[in-house]
Amino acid sequence: MKRLVIVGILAGATAWLSACSESAAPIDINDIPYDDPYASWQDILRVTESVDLEPADPGTQQGVEVVVANEGPQELTLESVALAGWSDPAWTFDSDSAPTSIPAGESVTLIVQWTAPFGRTAHGSLEIRSDDPDEPEIAIPLTGVGTTDAPSARLEPLALDFGWAIFDSEHRQTVTVRNVGEAPLTVTGASLDQSETQGAFGLSCPGVPVTNPANAPPFCSTWDADVLAALQANPIAPGGSADLELVWVPRNQAGNAATLSLTTDDPLRPLLQAQIVGNGPGLGGCTPPTITLVEPGAPLWVPTGEGALLNPLATVTDADQPVAGMFVELRLNGLLIEDEQALPNGQAQFDINVDIAEEPEVPEGVFTAHLVARDSCGLEARTSFVTSIGEIFFGTDDDGDGWSVEAGDCDDADANQYPGRIEEPNGLDDDCDTLVDEDTERWDIDCDGYCASADTCEGQGDPDADDLACTGLAAEPYGDCDERLSDANGDGEPDGRDFHPGQTELANFIDDDCDGEADEGAPSGDADNDGFSTLQGDCDDEDDSTFPGAVEICDEADNDCLGGVDDECVDTTSPVRTIGNLHVDRFVANLGVRVEVTVETLGGDGDLTYTWQTDKGEYLGETSSPTVTWQSPANTADNAALPGTFASVWVTVEDELGRSAQGFGNIELAAGISAGGGTSGCSGGTATLPLLLCGLFLRRRT
Repeated sequence: MKRLVIVGILAGATAWLSACSESAAPIDINDIPYDDPYASWQDILRVTESVDLEPADPGTQQGVEVVVANEGPQELTLESVALAGWSDPAWTFDSDSAPTSIPAGESVTLIVQWTAPFGRTAHGSLEIRSDDPDEPEIAIPLTGVGTTDAPSARLEPLALDFGWAIFDSEHRQTVTVRNVGEAPLTVTGASLDQSETQGAFGLSCPGVPVTNPANAPPFCSTWDADVLAALQANPIAPGGSADLELVWVPRNQAGNAATLSLTTDDPLRPLLQAQIVGNGPGLGGCTPPTITLVEPGAPLWVPTGEGALLNPLATVTDADQPVAGMFVELRLNGLLIEDEQALPNGQAQFDINVDIAEEPEVPEGVFTAHLVARDSCGLEARTSFVTSIGEIFFGTDDDGDGWSVEAGDCDDADANQYPGRIEEPNGLDDDCDTLVDEDTERWDIDCDGYCASADTCEGQGDPDADDLACTGLAAEPYGDCDERLSDANGDGEPDGRDFHPGQTELANFIDDDCDGEADEGAPSGDADNDGFSTLQGDCDDEDDSTFPGAVEICDEADNDCLGGVDDECVDTTSPVRTIGNLHVDRFVANLGVRVEVTVETLGGDGDLTYTWQTDKGEYLGETSSPTVTWQSPANTADNAALPGTFASVWVTVEDELGRSAQGFGNIELAAGISAGGGTSGCSGGTATLPLLLCGLFLRRRT
């Protein structure tokens, strides 16, 4: 009888399996009812599985909604909601959006703020801890990409020198904002930091008179409405520029200084600054004046006698200094006859009665008269004309320059060569003194070994300074940018001798080595063109990604120049990160059952490798991937004590640079859960059918 019963049972099972194989539809494990041990508990669900934003221009801000729900019948308590500590600073969490609990069957929306960085991928993770009994921690990966389509601002010049001016006179200059980036640049504001009681600089509106209150900076009352509004309404296109006008009204002759600050929407350089001075020691050096002869237009004969006048007229200009009050000298063969002050319009008019005995007395004869304008830096400009005082021309003068061969004209076929004429760099003896091109760019006037010309040097030494010690010409004596003979610093040598090719560059805002750049390699220079000099706090003037206010990235350098290396830095290479715990398709597994385990990662350089490990059970099939199959220990008598314990699974993820991260997870081992509730016989025996059914009656969660 026992044998018949067993045979009957086996026959029934065989018939059941046969019927399943012939007519039953495939069984979906999610459709099979079972007793869920956590069914009466709170149950958190990631409605938003992950956040992956479209690439955005740097500075773009966006609020991102992250939705989580409570699927259980009990209220879910949120113990903490925060960004993972390694999250990129481009992500911030609005803590006000997180409630303390989620009622049964309801959901909440958490708000994460995103600000697109410049040219990098920013990763983050929103971590949520709750009192869900089988999933106490979840994590939602966050990914956003900032493009390189951003503006990049530069300010020129970094140092602006208004030069010299008399008290209470108005002067204007401009600074240029350039956009060397790939997106339009907007100037958002401007300010001047200067003395509160002696403020002399102001932001001006082109063509509009400024308001100039006593003991206060000059200003344009409509600057915000006219200039700033226009800059904001018309951003500077890539490769374009915009000029800002500054006005200076000297409050004293002791010197004025200010710092101009501009704010822009450049994500890396939101602040631009320039130093401004006037009536001070100077930032950019001095430029020489110019003088232009107006009258006479031809050789002038002035007869002696009552009412005879020598009255030349010239116009003076100067880029750095006011011409009003500048003295212009009239010299005859080196003899100073008289000096006149230039008018505000630059004109200098002489009115000399040659018949009146004065000191010095105007000599008679044929002269090349010189008009010499000299500014406060000691720089000169000259023009000349030929005049005959009380003497009739005699001899041969074929070229009509006023000089005869007998009087010293060295080329009577060229009206531009005669005694005393101003020498020009033309390879000719213009002044007929047997020297060629002296006192021109082809001559080393200050005797430092270099001529101003780019390719020709005829000699050196000031013909009027016999005691000037010359150093001899250099091997390539070209390209001098300063030939001044003045001695403003009192060292006994011409001031221009300190500036020539090969000279050491100093922090003086002057081009000491005559290469076209000022202060390169010196604290006041901006060698890397990042908008900051060493004096302005740039701690690496050879790296345009290092300057005050730069983003501190993890590159073993002090990018933001705050004195720390990689302090609170951003890893732009995106090291690999695991997001939250490992995800399993079930949290309770019978002995001998397979479980799918997945690790979520962000970042990493190149291909990732996965090393899976476990303290119980084993992995089946391929394990070099983010998702693997783990099988719990076999349902044997040797493992009868395992139900009620936990198996741990973990993975180490490594990128091509050797950086790694780990993820962990636990799975509770069970003897088996029947469809009607209670414990089945799945924990014992080796029958195929019971194992199959026990493998189906398990809770599955993703």
